[in-house]
Amino acid sequence: MNDKSTNFSILSQVHFEENENPLYIHLNYFDSDPNYLFINSFDDPSLDKVLKFESEGPNGEGGVTEFYFYSCDSIFLVDRYRYLVSLADSSGEVKRSYRLKSGTSNRPDENSVLPWSTSKSRMFVRGKFSYIPCIPDKNPYEHQYKRDNLLIKLDLETGDYTTLLGYPEWYQNGKYWGEPDHVTPSSTPLDDLYKILVSFPLVDSVYLFDLRTEKIVPYFWMGSSNIESPIPINYDDNQSDKGRHFQLGTDYYFSINYDPYRKEFWRVFF
Repeated sequence: MNDKSTNFSILSQVHFEENENPLYIHLNYFDSDPNYLFINSFDDPSLDKVLKFESEGPNGEGGVTEFYFYSCDSIFLVDRYRYLVSLADSSGEVKRSYRLKSGTSNRPDENSVLPWSTSKSRMFVRGKFSYIPCIPDKNPYEHQYKRDNLLIKLDLETGDYTTLLGYPEWYQNGKYWGEPDHVTPSSTPLDDLYKILVSFPLVDSVYLFDLRTEKIVPYFWMGSSNIESPIPINYDDNQSDKGRHFQLGTDYYFSINYDPYRKEFWRVFF
């Protein structure tokens, strides 16, 4: 689509302008300086744009790993490994920056999380809060999957943040359940934008998370007759051939998607 863009993107977004013109927006998978954000119109190629964002300096956003396009005046750019969120406009000017880690160190600690927006779990904004999917910096097994640390809630006015959303009880039984493919959930908004569906990779049930109450409950069963139940392994086997076999050979649910036009739910599994 552009001589500066890769043909592979791990994160993209469809954005509808006020005139209903649909835009396809994506970020390069590989690092570049400056950072590029590519905007392509489905209806009118003359509206295509390439936005540039500096890595360093007063308008530096770092190495952008993910984004959320709210409007031309509010583009959220994330440098995952610097725990940095920049709010910029289409000219490249940074309007505000947010730090998603206490202290100045960028080394993982017991309580830190990494922003982790992908096409199966995207960043979104509700009111004055930005919600950013994340993963624990430490393997969640070390805390028996009992922490609420899968979604960052960032106050855009104060810069304060907290983490929400935990694992269901199924994960909290003392067993080891594999690598990121088997522990990273997927989410999708519903018609009530303050409610999201959450799919965990190894659980047949789909869960409902209410942003108002910040509670998660089982919502409906959506299992597949083709998926095989995982065989648990001990954490001590993490680096063994047995652990690798679990990672490569265990079926898992990849994503949950809600189609608001047809009122249908789609769940993909590998």
